[in-house]
Amino acid sequence: MADVVIDTTGHYKVFNDSFRAARTFGKIILLGDTGTPSKQCLNHDVMYHGLSIIGAHDSNETPDWNSPGIIALFFHLVAKGTFNLDGLISHRFTPEECVAAYTAANTNRDQTMGILFQW
Repeated sequence: MADVVIDTTGHYKVFNDSFRAARTFGKIILLGDTGTPSKQCLNHDVMYHGLSIIGAHDSNETPDWNSPGIIALFFHLVAKGTFNLDGLISHRFTPEECVAAYTAANTNRDQTMGILFQW
């Protein structure tokens, strides 16, 4: 069981699955856009296991935690090998296919992990 489970998918079914992945008194982090928050529902696991749910979005910045610092930390951790980015690209498009790329991102969110424009 995990101390912290981070859901970055925005998909309501993953939210409930995250409850089963967290240890007793664990934390669930909802990171970014939740897509359809009205479909994200609490179940008995939250109370039974004493879970904490924390919402986080990039619009919530402090002097110590802000976009420039987060970006620098991310690329530092990628360069160090802490973040494995293999398999994150689900779609590849040419710039001429930009309408199809944005359509995929906006209509097939559950099937679109990452879009790469091949320049």
